Amino acid sequence: MKGDPGVASGHGKGQILVDGEVVRTVPEPKTVETLVEEAVKPAEGSGAADEVSWGKARHGPRGGPA
Repeated sequence: MKGDPGVASGHGKGQILVDGEVVRTVPEPKTVETLVEEAVKPAEGSGAADEVSWGKARHGPRGGPA
């Protein structure tokens, strides 16, 4: 099983780490986007990604669950 992804950045570059190993180096502005891509990879095919509704969270009147 793939471990949790992490990130290190500096000098205009971002490095994506998995299990402490650098798996990708990207321009710093792409770091967050790439980190999210890596974080979603283990969920693909497991059905877990199907349960995520990106950007469509529902909140009640005080910000809590609907």
